[in-house]
Amino acid sequence: MTDLPIIFNAPMARAIIAGTKTQTRRALKPQPPERVSCFEPHPAFPNELIPWRDGEPLHSHVVPYAPGDRLWVREGYALHRIHDPVPPRRVMPSLLRGVWYLADPLPKFQIGKGRPSIHMPRWASRLTLAVTDVRVERLNDIREEDALAEGCPAEDTGAIPGEVQLMVRVGAGRYVSPRLWFHRLWDELHGPGAWDANPWVVAITFDVHHCNIDAMEKAA
Repeated sequence: MTDLPIIFNAPMARAIIAGTKTQTRRALKPQPPERVSCFEPHPAFPNELIPWRDGEPLHSHVVPYAPGDRLWVREGYALHRIHDPVPPRRVMPSLLRGVWYLADPLPKFQIGKGRPSIHMPRWASRLTLAVTDVRVERLNDIREEDALAEGCPAEDTGAIPGEVQLMVRVGAGRYVSPRLWFHRLWDELHGPGAWDANPWVVAITFDVHHCNIDAMEKAA
């Protein structure tokens, strides 16, 4: 079991808190050679996968996540304004007057400057993700149900009575599928054409624990 930080923007942090996001996809680094068709689990090492090309196995590829790992969420945050001059690494948690998260409604007083997620220390994290499944696949292979698990805000269009339609409202009277929603989200996060590049990605499924990772350790 490994503890690792993982960054989410405010909308995705809200989706995790709401219980609508239980998957995330991250580009595999480095990308495998051309003509790789699939990955298989390594028989001995849970963090390694074996790529196959033209019917032959290649050298194993290290994946930074494995089932059983715990990911502590880094998100945008703020402290009391008296801490504004202090860099994150020098803030003493015992002297804090409060931690606010930019994904939440914020008070109009006392709150200091917003701090980017990359600088969130472990002690300030409020969400811990327990990894239950890891697989490597091409980005475009995402299914509708996986796009829903990525936090897609789907709703029932009422087109078929008694069945929930997997559609997302994007304007007055306009709907798209969860998969198309994720396509647009990926391009927003990674730049135009990122979806069409169809990289290999690590698809991570997780259970959400609404607590700091160290508090989770103490409660175990």
